Amino acid sequence: MPRSKPEEGDVECRRLGLGVVSGLADDLRNVRISASLDSGALGVAVMKLAGGIGKVREVFRLNEALNPNEKNVRFHDSMLEFLKKAEVVLMELQAQEVLQSPWLRDN
Repeated sequence: MPRSKPEEGDVECRRLGLGVVSGLADDLRNVRISASLDSGALGVAVMKLAGGIGKVREVFRLNEALNPNEKNVRFHDSMLEFLKKAEVVLMELQAQEVLQSPWLRDN
């Protein structure tokens, strides 16, 4: 019966392998849950950022309505530059948010 010991070893290896795979599945589930929570926080932050940019846009419009003087022109130019950069960053964040969503869903 020398074959029984290698067979027992195979069974033990399979049992251990299944335990490892099961543990990995649990780890993956935990990572997805954590990423989903982080994604939710990111979504809220992006939404707040979009609201803040909207407020800056409104200040920009109000400033345009004022009589132009050198101080207002510099402020206007600075606001315009900020808005352009902020809108690009916001669009990038929103795109990343859309792209990561499918990866976080449980299958």
